[in-house]
Parts: sequence; structure tokens; C-alpha cells
Amino acid sequence: MTKSLPLWLFVCALSAALCACAQSPSTASVTLTDKHPVASFPLPPEILTQAPPILALTLPEVKNPSRQGVNLFVYLSSGTGNRTQKILVGNVSLYPSDHPAGFLLSSATAFHDLQAQVANPKSAKAELRIELEPVHPGEPWKPLSLVIAPPEWRSQ
Repeated sequence: MTKSLPLWLFVCALSAALCACAQSPSTASVTLTDKHPVASFPLPPEILTQAPPILALTLPEVKNPSRQGVNLFVYLSSGTGNRTQKILVGNVSLYPSDHPAGFLLSSATAFHDLQAQVANPKSAKAELRIELEPVHPGEPWKPLSLVIAPPEWRSQ
């Protein structure tokens, strides 16, 4: 038992560190609802400078009992107040509209456009903004909620 104690302590320390990371605001999931259809994830400066070409979005939980058709619009956003700029990464629709889903979006063009607009990507404040809209414009919302896991940035 005493020989395995250091290993056990290392595993506990590593687990605690991983749990702390999972609880930080930048890695927490967000929930979009019919009443709160916009959410965002902060983009760390290293993501802005690396400009990964692929964004993986996962929706592990979807509650849409009426099966209302919905679109998700995904943007890179920078600036504050009236000077906020949104650059479209892409948009997706859920089908079936009441099932969890995952999507891969090309983010290369959006990062290129964002980098052209910000003076210094290392100090820029930017976010990944996600907006929920009904498939049919003007259609009234029905109760729904979508949980979106933290974005995963990929090089391939």
C-alpha cells in the first residue's frame, strides 16, 4: 500500500486539477433557450493567433418537445458596445430537431477576416457567439433548450 501511495496522490492531484479546469467559465457548457437564444464562449488569445481551421460543436443535450425547427448561427465576435463586429463562421440546423448532435464548421475564413480587423490578436477580446433562431422567420418560439459543450478547435 505504501508503494502505491505516491501514485494515488498524483492521480488525486491530477484529478483535482482537471476538475478545476472543467469548472472555469471558459470551459463551461452554455445553454440556449427560447427565452435566452444567444450565448458565447470567450476566445483565448492563443486561439486567435493560431486560427484553427475547424470548429467542432457538440450539443449533448437537446430538449425540444414540440420539435420546432431551429438554426444555430455561429460567429466570431470582437469589440464592445456599438462597435461589436460579428463574422459568420457558419450556420447549422438540427435534424431531427429533438436529438443531440455534433457539427464541424470551417473557421479559417472567419479567423482570417477577424485577424484583418483587429490590431493585435494577442490582446484582442473576442468570443465565439452562438445565436438560436427558428427555421421559419417570424415563427413564435416554443419551449426548448440546447446545451452546447465548450468548442473544440481542430487543425484537421
